Amino acid sequence: MRIPVLHRIRLLPRSAFWRTTAIILIVISMSQFLSFLFFLDNQYLPSVRAYAQFTVLQARNHFQAGPSADIEDVRVALERATGIAIRRPGRDEPPPHESFPFLDYVVEAYAIEVAEGLGEPVEVRLELRKSPTVWVHAASFGDDWMLVPWRFLRQYDRYVVIGYTIVFPLMALLAALVVSSQLNRHLNRLSNAARSFGRGEPMPRLEEERGPREFLEVNRVFNRMTQDLERVRRDRELLLAGVSHDLRTPLTRIRLSAEFLADEELREGIVRDIEDMDAIIDQFIAYIRDSRDEPAVVLDLNALVQETVAAHDNARIVLHIGNLPTLRVRRLAMKRLVDNLLNNALRYAGEGPVDVYTRRTRQGEVVLTVADRGPGIPEAQIAELLEPFTRGDKARTSKGSGLGLAIVRRIVAKHGGRLEVVNRAGGGLKVRVRLPLPR
Repeated sequence: MRIPVLHRIRLLPRSAFWRTTAIILIVISMSQFLSFLFFLDNQYLPSVRAYAQFTVLQARNHFQAGPSADIEDVRVALERATGIAIRRPGRDEPPPHESFPFLDYVVEAYAIEVAEGLGEPVEVRLELRKSPTVWVHAASFGDDWMLVPWRFLRQYDRYVVIGYTIVFPLMALLAALVVSSQLNRHLNRLSNAARSFGRGEPMPRLEEERGPREFLEVNRVFNRMTQDLERVRRDRELLLAGVSHDLRTPLTRIRLSAEFLADEELREGIVRDIEDMDAIIDQFIAYIRDSRDEPAVVLDLNALVQETVAAHDNARIVLHIGNLPTLRVRRLAMKRLVDNLLNNALRYAGEGPVDVYTRRTRQGEVVLTVADRGPGIPEAQIAELLEPFTRGDKARTSKGSGLGLAIVRRIVAKHGGRLEVVNRAGGGLKVRVRLPLPR
């Protein structure tokens, strides 16, 4: 019997800002808790023990010692010094106990000390309305109560306590949030710059003069890296443009020469080979240029799909159009994407139909799906199929450069989308393009 595996619970948030905030909050809370324990052990509890001893001494003088002038002098002196007095029935009645989270622990410690000193259980009630006062009663007191003012509590101003326990942690947390936001602002700028560069968008240089030294060094390295990559890209495009020009010139001459061949079958074969080579060169150029120089425009994806399908003039393509909002995309790149998907599906679908779907999801995405009824490919080869110069299984291989789906993947990535390739139920391949809607 297999035991289901429980999903791991994330205790920390995903963003660095809130993780830093959570860690700082935990550290502040632990610091306050330890400070509270230190304050309790070194300030409150010693005073509580002293007042408990005074209470026991006064109780013995009143209720256990016999009449004596010396005892009476001690009783009066102790009452003047501590304020501990006896309340007879009919005078001030002890109020109900006022519970308070922090002081309940202190009152309990006081009651234990007094009970141990008197050797009998005691009842203790806390009164806070006028001033911190404790009412104590034991069986040996009869109907009397002892009123013990806790003067040591008056030494600590409530506003100072509130400021230390609440205002100070809030100020520390606010300062931590400011520092964390400053650090995360630099990280967000770097992340946005890397994302823009990856999509081929114009990217301003990151700040190299003002800010923390470590971030300025990262910005300088990033700026140099993007400059080097941009230089490599331009050199690569220039090289490919030169190679394509040098290849197309002899191809053109060969085609012109083929037109004068008397053998029609041989002439048509040479022309088809030249067209295939020309198409392969176009694919190379499209892959290298990456559509980064094309501006984005707002358009209707359904209209673009219908226009591309009409250019194929193939009755095997079946459209399933959904209701879509307009998108901001690179038009030529998106048209090349749809065209590559259709060419790929028609090439490997045999005589079967090719289904094209468009729809909008609840997650805020536009989905374009092109599905054929060909032989499909093994699951292990799906990831390789998206790599440049890679074709699928021999069952799906005929001709081409192996760049079709690689170009599609790069175009999807430039638009911040996702590409999914899966085998279709009942046979065939399904390519799904997910594009995010603008927010």
